Amino acid sequence: MMAAVFWSLLLATLMAGLFTSLTERLPPPLKTEPWSATFETLSYLILQGLPVLLCAALFLPNRRHFTRVLGLSPGLLLRPGTLALGLGLFGIDALANLALYEIEKMSGQIDTRDFLPATLIDAGGPQLLSQLVTSAAIAPLGEEILFRGFLFNGLRARLGTWGAAILSGLIFGGLHYYSWFGMASITLYGIFACWIFARTGSLWPAILLHALSNFMITLGCWYAYSDSPFAR
Repeated sequence: MMAAVFWSLLLATLMAGLFTSLTERLPPPLKTEPWSATFETLSYLILQGLPVLLCAALFLPNRRHFTRVLGLSPGLLLRPGTLALGLGLFGIDALANLALYEIEKMSGQIDTRDFLPATLIDAGGPQLLSQLVTSAAIAPLGEEILFRGFLFNGLRARLGTWGAAILSGLIFGGLHYYSWFGMASITLYGIFACWIFARTGSLWPAILLHALSNFMITLGCWYAYSDSPFAR
């Protein structure tokens, strides 16, 4: 399972990179912000969606198994407690991230702007919408299915719940390196998301938490650092 996730991520990264390089060679009329935002979203969709599709084809050829094993059944999403749990966990996550940000700011280790996409800093309406779609919709679905649904599930039979949660969390954090503080935060989130999945049998609370967190971070960073008149 772990090898399959690794190779599918590598293939997706190469394909997304190829798609991105092709979009850079587009004629000038297609390099305006609405088009560039669309191509950026498609590139990210390849990066997130391809590993999920490959792993699903390898390990879950039956569509019913996909929703059942990964805890994505519509009934689980519609449970009264799912939204409440997602919102409650988001509040805890927001407080933890705020505390971590204050520690990071006091250390003087990093300027958050160094790790923001240049397209976000200069974003107008279409580019901001693209960033929100990728960070708050595509990424939460793709990453939760891949890292919690497939990787954590696959490792749990051999390593147990906590061993699998820690290893998959470390891999997840390592692939999201922004700073040491940031990597620690994302690693802890990955472990926490595994625990949520193990306790509830559903990926939906973690997906909601991931989506809300990314939405607020993206919108907050854009508002704080963007030179766009839309942010003022």
